[in-house]
Amino acid sequence: MPLRKFELITRYFRTFDHTNLDVSDERDLPKTFPAAEEWSKHIQRVSIELYLPGTNLTVDECMVPFTGRSKETTLVKGKPTPVGFKIWVIAQQGCFLQWLWHVKASPVVPATIKLKIPKPYGKKGKLQTEIPLSNTQSVVVHLLKRLSTPTHHVFTDNLFSSPRLFRLLRQLGYGATGTAHPNCGITAAMKQIKETGKLPDGKPLLYNKVLQVAWKDSSVVLFLITVHGEAPLNRTPKKRKLPAKRGTKAEAQRLKEVFNGDQSRIIPIPSIAAQYNDEMNHVDRGDQIRSYTSYQHRFRRGPWQALLWSFLLDVALVNSFILQKKTRQPHWKPYSTLRAWKECIYNAIFNKRLRDWILVQADLGCPVSHQQVREFASKIAVRNGFPEGVGKNWLQGFLSRNEDIKTLKGKKIDYERYHGASTELIKPFFMLLMMPAIRIVKQKNRYNVDEVGMMEGIGMNGLFLGHRHKKSVLIRQPGSRAWITILECISATGKVLRPTVIFKGKTVQQQHFPEGLDSLDDWEFACSEKGWTSNKLALI
Repeated sequence: MPLRKFELITRYFRTFDHTNLDVSDERDLPKTFPAAEEWSKHIQRVSIELYLPGTNLTVDECMVPFTGRSKETTLVKGKPTPVGFKIWVIAQQGCFLQWLWHVKASPVVPATIKLKIPKPYGKKGKLQTEIPLSNTQSVVVHLLKRLSTPTHHVFTDNLFSSPRLFRLLRQLGYGATGTAHPNCGITAAMKQIKETGKLPDGKPLLYNKVLQVAWKDSSVVLFLITVHGEAPLNRTPKKRKLPAKRGTKAEAQRLKEVFNGDQSRIIPIPSIAAQYNDEMNHVDRGDQIRSYTSYQHRFRRGPWQALLWSFLLDVALVNSFILQKKTRQPHWKPYSTLRAWKECIYNAIFNKRLRDWILVQADLGCPVSHQQVREFASKIAVRNGFPEGVGKNWLQGFLSRNEDIKTLKGKKIDYERYHGASTELIKPFFMLLMMPAIRIVKQKNRYNVDEVGMMEGIGMNGLFLGHRHKKSVLIRQPGSRAWITILECISATGKVLRPTVIFKGKTVQQQHFPEGLDSLDDWEFACSEKGWTSNKLALI
């Protein structure tokens, strides 16, 4: 493959069958998310097959940067990546298990909460048997239902959390913990604490089997939880740093009393807040790991390519990195960094591709030398961010890693003889076998004949002994150029006829044979004027 064509591989790479589409009609082309859907489903299926998640999971949003033209991009102010594609993700320890594309015309069916006792609502007092959730809140339910294991404790932020959502998750058998907005449906008492900023009394409120907790940190934080019944009363010691912003004068005085001039202190905080801080960052961990070796190219054309290379490919690499790092019985020393893991995968794929290319070139009669392999590998290494190319001992290491390849001595073959065995020339012969007159011939009457010719005095071994101070030795060729033909014949059932050796001459001479040819008693030896076959010799 030419180097320029290798550079343009991302332009011609497709994850959908473009041959079944009318490329002249833009309406027939798949849009952003459908173009990447097949690969996305495959990665999600493999992820939950190989990774058995534990109890604590996180549902959060993820942004894939894309600054080009697309109707599916979303603007989220205040984010490190404000413009791009929004993806809803459920993850654990940085491993993305399942995700949903954020489509503006959302295909997600809103989840509903079934009420055991219908409640009247509206002016006419109609009975309400179920309460629908918003599309954003329904994302949590749909992602949890995709997992194979039924029992989980999910952590969410105030974008998803609401008493209605947590009540539904409790009905489905899932635990939930999350922060909450004042307008998410909490009680008036909690809403008043958030608005006034006063120090709460530490008493939890239980509403529809959802525990509501307010905690005064630098500001009042509202929590919703369905797991810990005694969470507000329990405390967990945590190391806290002195905040850079001191807030109001009263808050600054309180910080001064707590830290007493130290930059950090061990402070007991509610267990619900400590667990939330430890478990809510599972999606952020994956984003952080991917950012270390992110794809540097910014996509401005082809929005589906941004999903392929900036999200799906990186997620597959990060998930495999986490799996090899956390497996209990690895067959190799686990890699500690994503960069080292990517280099390992790259070397494995590159070695296989390079090995296959070398073997194909050898089969085509165009074997490559050591220098050609080194130059080819150096060009690819420079292209992938290694300006120095391959190392001094790279070729020896490559040969030791690939036992199928070794250094061989070249054996010349005639150009016409080599190309005489092409598919175009052999295929018509097999077409003749389909003729009715030939198909009626029985298998035992079908024979295959092959011949090989040898020229007298021409040896293929180029290694000889001579003077040590000379670089080469001259070989005197004999004046004779007589050919010797050897014929072999075998039937389709495996019956072998006598091999025939034809010498050039009028009669077979004793000098043609060395002593001790008892093992060749069943061979036939003949001669002809040119050393070739004839009608008479073919019927022996």
